[in-house]
Amino acid sequence: MSKNTIAWLIAISFVASQLWLSAAAGEGETTPASPATDPYLQCIWNLAADPQFSDIAAKFPIRDVRTISFSMLADETRPNPKERKEIGDWFDRREECVKAGEALHQAQWPPELYQLAQEGSSGFKSIGVDLYNGKITFGEANKQIEQFGNSIKERMIPIIKQYQAEIAAQKAAVQQQPANEYAQEQTTAAQAQAARLQRAQMFLNYVQAQQQQLRNQFTPRPSYTTNCFTAGSNTNCTTH
Repeated sequence: MSKNTIAWLIAISFVASQLWLSAAAGEGETTPASPATDPYLQCIWNLAADPQFSDIAAKFPIRDVRTISFSMLADETRPNPKERKEIGDWFDRREECVKAGEALHQAQWPPELYQLAQEGSSGFKSIGVDLYNGKITFGEANKQIEQFGNSIKERMIPIIKQYQAEIAAQKAAVQQQPANEYAQEQTTAAQAQAARLQRAQMFLNYVQAQQQQLRNQFTPRPSYTTNCFTAGSNTNCTTH
């Protein structure tokens, strides 16, 4: 996974997704994973496409924190009654998305990273509450989201790098001796460590799978133009 993938995964937020999974992207190669979409992400994407939230979508990153533009950061308005209702409804629906992905995240993510996800979710919700109550402007909310997301990523990157170093060391150890000898030398502690690293590898594979999903969603389909002309009884067409 190359370093230029960091930006897109800032998106998986509001649980782990949009606020901190970007820290995992770009921190090394992983084994390709199944492209199955995280139910949390799919729920968030469906929610963002709901026209019910069209007003706040222009002011608040309800789908992807990469969409925080300069104008959104400079927005000095506070929510009007209609926008407050949209914010409240969106956060209520978002909780359903969180619950949809909770079992997967708990089962496949290392405990430290799952805990960061929980902190990310709570912190994002807290910013939303202040915005809903008119304590901060849309611009202030967006700035806080960016700052909070960066703080989560700063805590996550060392964890990811440590796991990757341990996984690399484990693979090197396996390659240096026959598999049957390596298995025989596995103590209870070593087996627990192997299980821990397997879970970390599942998380990294998960990140890569979600990256591919986002690429598939946002890669524009090619468009073609066909021009035809007729000369006598012959018709010629050119597609480009």
